[in-house]
Amino acid sequence: MPNDRLVFVIPSLGGGGAERVAILLAPRLATTFAVHLVLLENRIVFPSPTDLQTEVLLPRLPGPIAHLLALPFLAIRLRRLLRRVRPQAVLASMEEANLLAILATAGLPIRLVIVQHVEPRRHHPAQGWIGRMLLRGMRSLYPRANLVVAVSRKVAEDESAACGLPARSVIVIPNPIDLRHIAEAARRPPATD
Repeated sequence: MPNDRLVFVIPSLGGGGAERVAILLAPRLATTFAVHLVLLENRIVFPSPTDLQTEVLLPRLPGPIAHLLALPFLAIRLRRLLRRVRPQAVLASMEEANLLAILATAGLPIRLVIVQHVEPRRHHPAQGWIGRMLLRGMRSLYPRANLVVAVSRKVAEDESAACGLPARSVIVIPNPIDLRHIAEAARRPPATD
């Protein structure tokens, strides 16, 4: 088992692209790190990799207001978990997890990598006041991360502009592709309906 510990934080394993990426990426990271998968809430559509230590910080939350009210509790629980696990690095994915990871790692000797999956200025205004709050939080907190990753050049450009980050401080790493799943799907007969 690897000695370097990595905490991978994601809001949930509910259905979505970022969640699917987490399921593909976590086992591969486990070949190099002792990975501790942290879900902010108990919403699971994709199965969690069985060989990873997984921890859920809160039960399933009923909506955006509950998420907002839960943020201080999540930050405290995540910080306690980080002090207990003592990872060398935290990898956070998606805005809610990114912001909480930045707050939870403040002052701790932990490297923080955050991943952005959507264009903030395009995606968040459609979410109303919650989207505006997210953008403000991103603008003030994202510069504190050790590394900011975007899944495309367009996301990187928008993130740099929205958060006031120098363009060179955001790197682009495209989402992984599950070639085994694609090969299996190619062998199945096509759907006829």
